[in-house]
Amino acid sequence: MEIFEGHVSSPSFKNGVIIASGVFIIYILLNLLFSNKNFYAELNDLAMAFVSFIAFLSIAHAAKVSKVYSQKIYVAWGLLAIAQFFWFVGDFSWFFIETFFKQVPFPSLADLFYLSYYPIFLLGIYFLPKRPLKNDERFNSALDIGIIMFSSILVFWNFLIGPMIDTNLSSPLLNQILTVYYPISDLILLFALSILSYRRLLNVNFEPLLLLMVGALIMILSDSIFGYQSMLGTIQNGGVSDISYVIATLVICLAGVLQVNALISNARDDYKISEYSLEVPMSYIPYIWMIIPFFLLIWGHFHGTYLSFTTIALGVILIILMTVTRQINTLKENNRLYGELHSINKDLESKVYKRTEELLNANKSLQNEITERKKIEDDLKIKVELLDTATDSIILHDVTGKLIYANEKAAKMRGYSKEELMKLNIYDLNVPGESKFTGQYIDELMVKGESIFESSQYHRDGTVIPIEVNAKMVAHNKDLLILSTARDITDRKENEAKLRCYREHLEDMVEERTKTLEKTNKMLQNEVDAHEKAEKEIMASLEEKEVLLREIHHRVNNNMQIISSLLNIQSNYTDDPETKHVLRDSRNRIRSMAMIHEKLYISNKLSKIDFSGYVKSITSNLLQSPEVNPDLIKINVDVDDFSIGMETAVPMGLIINELVTNSIEHAFPQGEGNINLNLHKNGETFILTVRDNGLGLPEGLDPKKVKTLGLSLVNSLVEQLNGSMEVEVENGTTFKISFKELKYAKRAEI
Repeated sequence: MEIFEGHVSSPSFKNGVIIASGVFIIYILLNLLFSNKNFYAELNDLAMAFVSFIAFLSIAHAAKVSKVYSQKIYVAWGLLAIAQFFWFVGDFSWFFIETFFKQVPFPSLADLFYLSYYPIFLLGIYFLPKRPLKNDERFNSALDIGIIMFSSILVFWNFLIGPMIDTNLSSPLLNQILTVYYPISDLILLFALSILSYRRLLNVNFEPLLLLMVGALIMILSDSIFGYQSMLGTIQNGGVSDISYVIATLVICLAGVLQVNALISNARDDYKISEYSLEVPMSYIPYIWMIIPFFLLIWGHFHGTYLSFTTIALGVILIILMTVTRQINTLKENNRLYGELHSINKDLESKVYKRTEELLNANKSLQNEITERKKIEDDLKIKVELLDTATDSIILHDVTGKLIYANEKAAKMRGYSKEELMKLNIYDLNVPGESKFTGQYIDELMVKGESIFESSQYHRDGTVIPIEVNAKMVAHNKDLLILSTARDITDRKENEAKLRCYREHLEDMVEERTKTLEKTNKMLQNEVDAHEKAEKEIMASLEEKEVLLREIHHRVNNNMQIISSLLNIQSNYTDDPETKHVLRDSRNRIRSMAMIHEKLYISNKLSKIDFSGYVKSITSNLLQSPEVNPDLIKINVDVDDFSIGMETAVPMGLIINELVTNSIEHAFPQGEGNINLNLHKNGETFILTVRDNGLGLPEGLDPKKVKTLGLSLVNSLVEQLNGSMEVEVENGTTFKISFKELKYAKRAEI
């Protein structure tokens, strides 16, 4: 419900529990700190009134929010809010009378408000939306509630009402009435909770009502404790009864908070609350509750009770009769429902089986018919489309010349629409003296069955169309029809005439041209011989240059390997770790460039290098360093299969060498980690990603402004490639470099 948005706010239930717990703790602290003070009774009364007021505000807010959701729920929660308001006024009146009039507040005006709470609470429960019960459901619910109430009346009368009457016989009549009315009100409250438990409520949130029931039960317990202590004269401010009242009021307050939260949540989720009832779990409560009178009966037999043993026994018998009646009614209902279910199930199975068989047969027949009809329709559709898309004129007519069918080409070729052509006779289109659609032609066709010939017909504009006709006799419904396929040969006739003229002219030109070609052929042969000789000389020169270029790459590779070896030997003659580190990095850089010449030396093309293999060689070389444990540091290489020129390969090899070396040396202080190297081509752009799961770059370090040789070299090489570099520091370090292959003057492919 969008109407909730922006109009309703409420603390979450979790926060409500925290606040309620805080209020309860403060109340307990007040009892502990001020229990010996003269003003303690007034302070305790004020605290209880404050808690009641909070509960009233919570229930009233829940009622206000419920109005948007449902009018019936609004009325019910409104009555509950009024009931809580009366309880608050009672608490405040008690505080006011005891504080300002210095009188004992019992009996007083406060009792009027307290006792009003119970019937109004009962009305609130009654007005909750519910599904009407059937007669048998209503009867069973009445029996269950009766068992609970009779058991409760026996207990209350024996332990509270009866003893309280005897205790207050010497008191004024009003005191006696009020003393008895409180436990009777508790029975009214218990009756309301029983109704709430056995009714099938509609569109009502269950959890708030459950909290409301718990609060009411604690309220009944508090009243019972209060009455029992009043009878014994042991009531004290801040005692068990007051603490129980505070707990009950706070639980009722939380019920209001939970109601608001539930309504807001349901509205946002566009959720409709389904019907719910406690009928199933509550169906066992009467049987548990009826045990109480049995214990009361046993207690009375051995210890004596206010009620006579006979009275309790009669009550137990009445409860047993209601329980037996409930069971008999339940068994009858179960048997009736089982019989109806069995009958319905049997009838349904029969109908389903019969209907299923009918549907299967009908479906099979219909499927066959649909398949056949669809096949025919598809065949007809295909045939019509084929005929209409044919490049030739197709006409079907009888021996009298009446048209039966003509395709689109037949009408278009003669300048008519298809409808106009179908109204004509085939003989209306004949050109006298030139057309063969005559009676004699029909006789010959009937004898031969098929004939191919040339003829002429009129166009709609009066011009003559030369056509080539393929005519065939066909039988249809015992009638002989003629299927004529015609093709407009106007272009062919014109081309034949032109061809005859061209042929004569061509013969003269061929004779003259033949003499010229013989002379030219000799000249061309001489040129071909000269070109073949020059081509052989060029190929020999190219082969010589290729051998020379491969030798150059080989010698450059060997020289770089010698430099790498010299650096390696030099590093063995120094003990300075920094010097060793510099020499090792220089050796790896030289090795990465030497690999390019090595790859070009063994490559089929000297202008391109297989970059995928080159990258794998670089990473493999770095893992062979004595300082690296290949079992702990893994390099995962994912490079597309492509070749690039040496101008791009050299800086890219150095960049990869620097970034991987940087990760190996600085990213894994524990000596263990993973490095992912990806190089993919997207159109003309290459994207290089080097990612490790190590410590990451130091905070505040800008890789583009760092002064170290490695990263400075990377920045310089990225700029040389006209590329861009991005650095991410999250769960390690990621370098992402985008560039395009450098374009130089094209070299000859070798």
